[in-house]
Amino acid sequence: RPSGHVIQPEDIELTPTWLGKGRNDIISDPTRVVGRELSRKISSGDVVRPADLRNPVGAERGDLVWVTATSGGLSVRLSVKALETGRVGDLIKVKNTASHKEFTVQLTGRKQALVQL
Repeated sequence: RPSGHVIQPEDIELTPTWLGKGRNDIISDPTRVVGRELSRKISSGDVVRPADLRNPVGAERGDLVWVTATSGGLSVRLSVKALETGRVGDLIKVKNTASHKEFTVQLTGRKQALVQL
């Protein structure tokens, strides 16, 4: 699979493999791989290491992002415009198009984010 490919369950094949002594940097749990993006080309039969993966892009500059804003027990969802590109888990700046206020959110998924008030 090429660099940038987001791993799907059907991409994974678990095979018994001799890794040699002291090799503990290999990912053997498929749940830690599915939904992640390859940071380099991986061929069939290659073992996957944490350095081979990165979080997928959550939003690109100009995207409309749905933000869940929470304060205590109250949650509100609003649509904002991404002012920068970021990966899931990143903090990015966004702009409320109605009020024109800018603030920072944490990307939680594709065009999804969270902010604590």
